[in-house]
Amino acid sequence: SHDFKILQIYTHLYLSQIYLMMKSNYSLGTYYVDLAKKEIDEYNIHVPLFDMAIPTLLNMCYSGLGNYSKVKKELDKKGSTIMKETYESKDLWNPVSMLANQYKGIAEYDSALKYGLMAVDYNRKAPQAKKYGFTYFIVADTYVKTKKYQKAIDYLIEGMPYLLKNNFAKDIAQAKLVYAQAFYGLKQF
Repeated sequence: SHDFKILQIYTHLYLSQIYLMMKSNYSLGTYYVDLAKKEIDEYNIHVPLFDMAIPTLLNMCYSGLGNYSKVKKELDKKGSTIMKETYESKDLWNPVSMLANQYKGIAEYDSALKYGLMAVDYNRKAPQAKKYGFTYFIVADTYVKTKKYQKAIDYLIEGMPYLLKNNFAKDIAQAKLVYAQAFYGLKQF
């Protein structure tokens, strides 16, 4: 009564998420998304979630790898619908935050801030259970990269309680590194 082919695809998509979001191993993340894509084609499976997840995960992987050309076209197309997806998302993470992170990955800092600040605004209004700390890291890291160190610190101070509550060690470590970089940029060691 179970469709193990679909379970296999979900497993590969989740492995992709683990590698790219928790380990920052974008190559392995890409490998598992590509594997899921091949399985979908081979098994001729059509699940709406897969249609949304695969391009999003691939873009996140390519962004992490700094592949500008593969990411830019998809990001520009995605921007107009991203807030709707964020409000409809049942997950802890929100799509507009991931869009901001992808722009940051290809050094388009104006767009990263545009979507990152939208994500922070959403986060401020979201129910407590959906508050998401990584959003603040994205904005803070973008401010550090654009040498606006005090703004980076301000966003990290606001977001740190959510980062700690979400309890993803990688996110907490990255936020602390950006915090240190911001203070270093202000010459406050």
